[in-house]
Amino acid sequence: MEFFEVKVKRITVEGEQQKVLKESYCIQASSYTEAETRFAQFMEKNHAEDSFTVLKITCSKFSHLIKAGDDVEPGDPFFKVKILSF
Repeated sequence: MEFFEVKVKRITVEGEQQKVLKESYCIQASSYTEAETRFAQFMEKNHAEDSFTVLKITCSKFSHLIKAGDDVEPGDPFFKVKILSF
């Protein structure tokens, strides 16, 4: 399994105003098609009221993966961060 970075444009409603968000998610999958399918399932589960468009899916290369806690389920997205240490 590889990690794929999914860039998405999501339209959400806050109050009476529509807000356009551009976000990146990391999904673990074995193919681009599976990454898109898993991401769609995640959006239906967590942001069912929002409409979204997948802008780009790219294969990612990571040096480390850190899971926070025991409540991480298979298929949950990962968030890419940069950590600086001084």
